Amino acid sequence: MALLIHKNDHSDAMIMRNGGLAIFSDGSYKYDGPGNQQHGGYGVYIPSQGVYQAHGRRPQQDLRRCSAITFELLGLLESLQMAIMLQEKGGGVCHREVFVYTDSYDSLTLLEMYMENSTYLSRHSDVSTMESIVMFAGMLPCNVHFCKVKGHDKVLGNEVADKLAKIGATLLEGQQRRCTFVGDLLVPLIPPGQC
Repeated sequence: MALLIHKNDHSDAMIMRNGGLAIFSDGSYKYDGPGNQQHGGYGVYIPSQGVYQAHGRRPQQDLRRCSAITFELLGLLESLQMAIMLQEKGGGVCHREVFVYTDSYDSLTLLEMYMENSTYLSRHSDVSTMESIVMFAGMLPCNVHFCKVKGHDKVLGNEVADKLAKIGATLLEGQQRRCTFVGDLLVPLIPPGQC
């Protein structure tokens, strides 16, 4: 099946028309300058499955070699891994198509460049993540669409993914948390044994 990239902004109405499995992804990275603290994380939201997942940076990840795009790409990768998990849980039944929505035009452009000529980006710090994205997309028995949504424009799924990414940036290396809404507030669930 195909991996397709759509860099035009998708509205809520377009998202509803697309059908398939909708997944929203976002990354968060904050660098306070030399000698100061760096934070990075990403979030994935799957409305139809009630999945709210926040992830901290990966173990051994050198934040000095990261950018916001690093965490946007990790969110896209996690989205595909979750789509594969859902497909396996469903006995191999896949949605007609998978739509992963992100507000990162730059990560979609970089991924598109990688797909056109991977050797051109062979020294890029995020090349292994892009390679994994292409590999995992190929494991799904349906088309995968990466779609751009306008950030901070009240696209509900994107707003939730943005909050999840910000929670992810507060987590420790290698941590992930399922989250839930308490009123209007999105909060991480505390794993058993850590209360």
